[in-house]
Amino acid sequence: MKWKAPEIWNKADCFILGGGHSIADVFDVPKDLIPIRQEEFIQFGDYLKPYLSDKHVIGVNLSAFLGDWVDVAYWGDSDTYLHYKGWYDAFGGLKVASAGKFSSNKFKTVMNLPRARPKSGICTNRTHLTWVGYNSGAAAINLAYYLGAVRIFLLGFDMYSLPDGRVHWHGGYPDKKENFTIKDMKAGKVPKRSTSTPAYKRQLNGFDSISKGIAKVNVQVINLSPNSKVQEFPIASFWDYFPKDSA
Repeated sequence: MKWKAPEIWNKADCFILGGGHSIADVFDVPKDLIPIRQEEFIQFGDYLKPYLSDKHVIGVNLSAFLGDWVDVAYWGDSDTYLHYKGWYDAFGGLKVASAGKFSSNKFKTVMNLPRARPKSGICTNRTHLTWVGYNSGAAAINLAYYLGAVRIFLLGFDMYSLPDGRVHWHGGYPDKKENFTIKDMKAGKVPKRSTSTPAYKRQLNGFDSISKGIAKVNVQVINLSPNSKVQEFPIASFWDYFPKDSA
């Protein structure tokens, strides 16, 4: 459904959860917990919940399913939704997508902000989201700005793969470039990367433009993803800002 994003958070902090595997390291999630089923996503999310359940949180793609404490589910294309339609339909928070098909009134519970490529790097008209980063995580920064965030923390914005080829903290991601099928997902297999250029290497190119655009609207972005390849924002430790004894 076509939508004009409102400011629902009054100059607040916001956390954007991406798919990068460093989330598991930050919150000491057991390395063998790679969610594939919905209950496993909740189990994974329980490690984050003590620190984020009272915060404003945007879950990008499958990060939306970490628990009912995630406020906003955002995805940039339709493949993710089609694979997990039942999960998204049951999601109780705000649902926002950028794929054109969601402009139809058929999707009454999904708010549509179409992709755009503004010269400034960030959209300000509240009816579109930037796609200069060519990835949902980057567009979610724009969404957080619309919703009223003035300080945005990024988690899981790694933009690199592990030695075994795994990119995400979860399995089952419907990415054709990872040679991953629905049959693989049901079998609980971890995606294997193809020999083509990994998507994240292309996606890195837009962050310079996004960082310049977000600075012009007086929004601060802090990357809490250890060893992240996204260097356009200050990189810090989650625990520097939110000590464990404060949870």
